[in-house]
Amino acid sequence: MVPVLCERIGVTPKQYPKQQRDRAVRMVVDHLGEYDTNVPVAQAEFFHRALCQFGVEHEYVVYPREPHSIRERNHQLDVLRRTRDWFDRWLSP
Repeated sequence: MVPVLCERIGVTPKQYPKQQRDRAVRMVVDHLGEYDTNVPVAQAEFFHRALCQFGVEHEYVVYPREPHSIRERNHQLDVLRRTRDWFDRWLSP
């Protein structure tokens, strides 16, 4: 994902976090499964570290035993709660 994105925006993967810091949304939610093959944890971790490095407020959660789509009921409920809390925090008047 990152190499393709870098190619599209004209930077090398090493430059990616620096080049993207000013474009980053100031509130990011990243929930993924431990066994996600669409968005591997290593790539999500790279993005998470970049957001931390540049002080972007975000939420990063990796659900154990989960693929790309969250399937365990307790994890689904957690995703719903976290998503609702995110909207309440950032979009409430």
